[in-house]
Amino acid sequence: MYLPSPLTQFEIWLYLRYPSIACPIVYASNFGIVLIKLMLLLGFVYFLLLTYDDKKGFSVFRLLLTRLQVVYITIHRLVSESIVSQAGPRGLVDFSLVLSCFLFLLLGNLMALFPYEFAITAHGIIPFTFAAVFNVYFLVSSLFNLSFKFFYGFVPEGVPFILKPFIAIIEIVSYLLRTFSLTLRLVANIMAGHVLVYILTAFTIIALDVGVGLGILGVFSIIDFCIVILEVMIGVIQAYVFMVLLTVYMADATKLKH
Repeated sequence: MYLPSPLTQFEIWLYLRYPSIACPIVYASNFGIVLIKLMLLLGFVYFLLLTYDDKKGFSVFRLLLTRLQVVYITIHRLVSESIVSQAGPRGLVDFSLVLSCFLFLLLGNLMALFPYEFAITAHGIIPFTFAAVFNVYFLVSSLFNLSFKFFYGFVPEGVPFILKPFIAIIEIVSYLLRTFSLTLRLVANIMAGHVLVYILTAFTIIALDVGVGLGILGVFSIIDFCIVILEVMIGVIQAYVFMVLLTVYMADATKLKH
């Protein structure tokens, strides 16, 4: 039995190519379609939460929205507490930006686990865009709030004078690499998880094709199910870690690092 490479699930396929006034060639691909679906889903969730009325609607619909509000309130509290603990109350000014980023990455990670969906967060352009935009915004905010005192944070207190130039260079390089570290962390975890699911599922298909016993097939199926549950947890955790690191970096925009 022939099975394609595990990396083929991350390839971008073009469905349509047509001329446009705004752009000479516009591509309709699986990447673009999933991005549009993700944006529509995020907008729909916000719409339901903002327009929902407890006194109207069918009981089932009201029950679903109530559960959705509970999840949203939990995420709202989680994000706000993370911002306050890292950046203080002043960081709540950027709450909506951090929350939207967290929900986008969370929904993107979870949508990729559905059959025939595309793992959009496994492509570096998505997390890199978020990380780059936020880090540039935090840098500008730091310069605006702290002025030249911001650069004092690159030299820790108590460092011998002869080591200060080397420490400053290391701190500046690490500061500039934040965007890439955020990107690689999310991409590597999502891609590795999907490859693992693919490989174990391929083993199950091969075992079914060669006619192994039901016991072995059942073991493979249980392992596949456990890995999928693990991937759900990883998708949630990675979105949370991305958000927490953003709040840590946000703290540099309001106070000195050292």
